Amino acid sequence: MYGGSGFSRTISTIQDLQPEAAVIENGLSISRNSVSEAQSAVTEWLTELGI
Repeated sequence: MYGGSGFSRTISTIQDLQPEAAVIENGLSISRNSVSEAQSAVTEWLTELGI
C-alpha cells in the first residue's frame, strides 16, 4: 500500500540489504485510497504468482 510513490526504492533496498532473499519484483502496488476495493486485484496478483 502506498500514498503516491509506488514502490520507490523499496525493492532495490531489500535486494541491497538482503542479497540472498528471494524478492518478488512484480509486486502489487495499491493506493491507500483503493484499499477497500483491492480484494480482486490482490486475488488476481496472487493467482499470477501461483500462490
